[in-house]
Amino acid sequence: MRGIIPYLQVTNTAEAIAWYEQVFGAKEFRARLVAPDGTCMNAEIEIEGTPLMLSDEAPSIGSTSPETLAGTTVVLDLHVADSDAVFQK
Repeated sequence: MRGIIPYLQVTNTAEAIAWYEQVFGAKEFRARLVAPDGTCMNAEIEIEGTPLMLSDEAPSIGSTSPETLAGTTVVLDLHVADSDAVFQK
């Protein structure tokens, strides 16, 4: 696959994926890469054909989540068929 795939650093990948599944019907399409300490190093989901990669933050190597950073420099523009239904979730 060619193109740009958003890669999100989050505080808890499992919780983030569960939220994307519930709200947007995301599907996880590869096995998660998990470190021995339980840290998720990589996960891949798909929302209506669009891939999205996620991992737990790793502040020791400068990879922080927006929560830890207290902000973000990224904006994701999400298009859905029924925004009212998604908002209700």
